[in-house]
Amino acid sequence: MFLLTPSFISILFILLAILEAQRCLQNMYFLSTNAQNFGAENSTISSIFSNALSYKELQTPSEILAADMKILFLVTAQRPEARFNS
Repeated sequence: MFLLTPSFISILFILLAILEAQRCLQNMYFLSTNAQNFGAENSTISSIFSNALSYKELQTPSEILAADMKILFLVTAQRPEARFNS
């Protein structure tokens, strides 16, 4: 039997909030040239890679990793030069 403890529910809400924020970022990178430029010029790509390295250790859900990979794809697909700047 699976118990819904208050701490589990808090963690679940945090993970859902992270996923929703990632979906918003995906839409921004997909629709906005300014966001694409920003993502290509700041440390978005290197941050995603550094986060991905810690996901296994932190037991991060695969949905969050998948959302990060979508963001990585959007930034590098729409701004190919970003692949070489990180």
